[in-house]
Amino acid sequence: MDKEKIRRLIRDGQERLSSGGYIERELAIDHAFLAETGKVAAIIGPRRAGKTFRLFQVLGELGLPAERVTFLDFSDLSLAEFQVGDFELLAQVAAELEPRADGAFLFDEIQEVEGFESGIRHLQNKGRRIYLTGSNSTIFSSNLATSLRGKVLVSELYPLSFTEFLRFKDRAFRADPSSEERAERRRLLDEYLLWGGFPELAFATSTETKRNLLDSYVDVMIFRDILERHGLQGASTVERVLSKLLGSFTKEYSVNRWYNDFKSRGLRVGKDGLYEIVRHLEEAYVLKSLSNAASPGGAKKAYFLDNGYYRPFLDRERDRGKLWENAVCVALLRRGENPGFWKTDRGEIDFVTGSKFIQTTIELTEANRERETAPFAQAAATLGEHAALIVTPDDPPSWF
Repeated sequence: MDKEKIRRLIRDGQERLSSGGYIERELAIDHAFLAETGKVAAIIGPRRAGKTFRLFQVLGELGLPAERVTFLDFSDLSLAEFQVGDFELLAQVAAELEPRADGAFLFDEIQEVEGFESGIRHLQNKGRRIYLTGSNSTIFSSNLATSLRGKVLVSELYPLSFTEFLRFKDRAFRADPSSEERAERRRLLDEYLLWGGFPELAFATSTETKRNLLDSYVDVMIFRDILERHGLQGASTVERVLSKLLGSFTKEYSVNRWYNDFKSRGLRVGKDGLYEIVRHLEEAYVLKSLSNAASPGGAKKAYFLDNGYYRPFLDRERDRGKLWENAVCVALLRRGENPGFWKTDRGEIDFVTGSKFIQTTIELTEANRERETAPFAQAAATLGEHAALIVTPDDPPSWF
């Protein structure tokens, strides 16, 4: 890439930073620690979850004007020819435009540059602050395990929490809301559960627009993050696996049964290939498979990183209990809880973390109370005492 084009791209990025507003996200970044240690900040998570605008928020947190920052979005076609060797030229041009050393580099979707880690290391050696985003959970753990080992602070950004969703809707509720406010809050929660927390959908007003947005997200995920990234052929197999997972969401799934089903219908698929597709979906922040704390080597449960993934594939009205359960799972992941579940022939607990047993239900009544609470004591007998919670959408926990 030539010097003049890089100069123009930097100017374009600065203009974008100057013109783009943002709504603050809850993900905290310790800028003082990064400055003291010289570490690179990496923000990873699903595409369209808001990572780009979290970078815009970095600009305000650092108190830097746009002209002192180099911002490049590597998912932009204008940067398709950028190669790892161009980072050296980028550093030269950036220094010419901004000779002061307290500026920053903001790089969006860095995984689009093959071998990016050596280029980032080159910039890091020059003492500049660096903030990256990426849409693959392994890109930093695998690539940065070499030249950038121990030099990166990784944070995960998920789609909007319900608190953030309300902020995007410009709605706030008192600690002691009226009955009318409670009804409005529940209406918004139902919208959040049904459509998910991707930021663009919070602003969309028509059902058609929301459906089109979600269709486009799934298309990009399948073709760019799965097929192109891993050199796979045949979107139909990925779509079949995704449909199987969607049909199993919040439930246990069996790749072996899928394999037998596909084989009986004359589809040419390999069992290892099916497992590989599931792994790629997890790496692309589409899916999270939870293990059974009562039988870690047994079947896993399928949860999705946003309820909105269901929309393009399911036309029927969603089971709201499952939507609530899935949203609670994502809330736990957002907090870094890394949940599992507990299931034996004696009962089942939706989520088990290091300190909590959590059941989810749309409504807690005298009719279902015993069923929901009985497994707590059973699980404690083998896993030890945990705080026991039952969470409902009428009274969602503060961390939701």
